[in-house]
Amino acid sequence: MRILKSGICFAYISLLLSCIMGCQYYQDTGMGCRWLNSGEYDKAIYYLTRAISEEPNRCEAYYWRSIAYIEKDDGEKALSDLNKAIELNPSYYEALCSRGNFYQERGEFKLALGDFNKATSLKPHYYYTYL
Repeated sequence: MRILKSGICFAYISLLLSCIMGCQYYQDTGMGCRWLNSGEYDKAIYYLTRAISEEPNRCEAYYWRSIAYIEKDDGEKALSDLNKAIELNPSYYEALCSRGNFYQERGEFKLALGDFNKATSLKPHYYYTYL
């Protein structure tokens, strides 16, 4: 499955913000992304779940946890997290693209097209939604 990891630097920004602001959400999200980048998906899920428990109304940790679930072939949990991320931020480009890819791979082309059209309207000059 094609997944959009364009925000990998979010991990480093989160760690920096956690040092500056002392916010556990950023620290846990950053650690989750760090483990995600190294292929340690269970550890990533652990930290991202902690981040979600700290700040359940922020979309980033749901998105990153969905990527870990995708990598672990746990599609239902991935879709649940993508849906939540988009519910919290309907303009979340990366989540829309990832959910579109998810639907496309399941053969749910109308749902995929809806997500890709929305993503394209958000960033019409960004190449990813045209692939």
